[in-house]
Formats: sequence, structure tokens, C-alpha cells
Amino acid sequence: MLGLLKRHEVQVLLKAGHKRTEVSRLTGISRSSVQRISAEATTEQFDDTAERLKRRIGRPSIVKGFWESKTVPLRGSGVVAPDQFDQHAERSL
Repeated sequence: MLGLLKRHEVQVLLKAGHKRTEVSRLTGISRSSVQRISAEATTEQFDDTAERLKRRIGRPSIVKGFWESKTVPLRGSGVVAPDQFDQHAERSL
């Protein structure tokens, strides 16, 4: 995924009148990506993490599903995350 700063760079070059092929060569981004970025709304902020959350873009976390499936129930103490298992196991003994 291209960062917001790189997207902004493409948008500025296009707005300055450069052709898509020239922008592609200058930025090192494929022509199809330049074309896609040209159709997007103008980038106004550069916080990639906040924008991903806001727009719900990017791949879902593979680890999250695995992590939730590996929670371990212990003798009546509820559910414990794997990284806390040793601490809770010692207290249970």
C-alpha cells in the first residue's frame, strides 16, 4: 500500500501538469497506481494509521483471529491471553 505522503506527491505532480507516465517515472509508482490515485480525493492529512482506520483500508489482521482462538480458560479465573498464561498458571497452583 502506498503511504499518504507518496499519494500527495503524485497528486501535486499531476496538478502541476505532469503527464501520468512522467509522474510514474519520477515517483517509481506504476502507471495504473498513478491513474487510480488521480481519481482519489485530495490528500489533506498524512497520518497513515488514522486514515487506514477511518477509511477501513488495508488487509485485516491475521494475528487477531489466531490470538483470540488461543485464549486459555483456567480453573474458574476466566479467559487468559497466551502471553499472560504463565503468570496466571503460577497463581493458580
